[in-house]
Amino acid sequence: MSMSQQIMHMHAVEFWIWMLLTSGIAAVCFYISFSYLRRSRLIEDTPTARVRSAPQGYVELDGIAHADGENPLISPLTDTPCCWYRYEIERKGDKNWRTLEKGTSEHAFILEDETGKCIVLPKGAEVTPSDQSIWYGKSRQPEDRNPVRRPVKASVGGFRVKMETHGFGQGSLKMGLFTHYRYTEERIYSGDPVYVLGHFRSLEERDHHRKKKEMTSDILKIWKQDKQRMVDRFDQDGDGTIDMNEWEEARQSAKRITNEKYEQQKKDMIIHTLSKSPVKGFPFLISSLPQFDLAKRYRNVAVFLLVVFFISGSGAMFLLSNRF
Repeated sequence: MSMSQQIMHMHAVEFWIWMLLTSGIAAVCFYISFSYLRRSRLIEDTPTARVRSAPQGYVELDGIAHADGENPLISPLTDTPCCWYRYEIERKGDKNWRTLEKGTSEHAFILEDETGKCIVLPKGAEVTPSDQSIWYGKSRQPEDRNPVRRPVKASVGGFRVKMETHGFGQGSLKMGLFTHYRYTEERIYSGDPVYVLGHFRSLEERDHHRKKKEMTSDILKIWKQDKQRMVDRFDQDGDGTIDMNEWEEARQSAKRITNEKYEQQKKDMIIHTLSKSPVKGFPFLISSLPQFDLAKRYRNVAVFLLVVFFISGSGAMFLLSNRF
């Protein structure tokens, strides 16, 4: 019996299942492919700004990643100091691997170029790292904390294909057969080149005013906890209480202390941030790859998805033409 005859005699439920499957795959691939083509064009067409002179809004920055603060971020599976990580723990089932645990860091890190520094807030970003480890073990938490680290060869944003870091030889086959857990971890390290496309914002005068107001309020709260000391310091008429005029003097004194402290902090303060755009449709991209390599990857994935779209769409049309 030919393929056309099989389709003609196929049960209606089975036919519509295949129709929904092929047309659904085609629709999803079509949508994602054009989304990735748009990302590629955005990367290629958006001019690279500098931190010091970047405009407010949607910008592209290129620099070096640094850990934010004295305590660096530690990756959960390899205990490696880094700026960003993504990890997954899987257990082997009867037919496939089942995810037990996964996560992505949202810890801020610093992007620095030759003109200044900017805090990157990676929550909601599509991250393309260049470093990945995939290895196996016998327990949920890996005993081997120093696996082979290889460049990510098939990862772009949210589209990832796992590439085994130990190869496909006899050793890897044995490792897959006699172990029940698979670990995946990707990282961006301090000192890595980093490319970011997202929403740039600098602290304005009102932000400084709000921060100073909060600092003044905190100072006054501390003073109020020691009432006797506050009376000794601000009770000008000696009646043992703080009246309205004396309280105003305390507020002005707290403001003066705040201004002095804030000006000192301001010298080391990073006043720029990069985060996800509040405007829908503008992707937030972070990559440790050069921007044009990233654009090429998005374009290649888009082409692959378009090929799948045409194959799936052709399958749907073939089903329809032979059924009706």
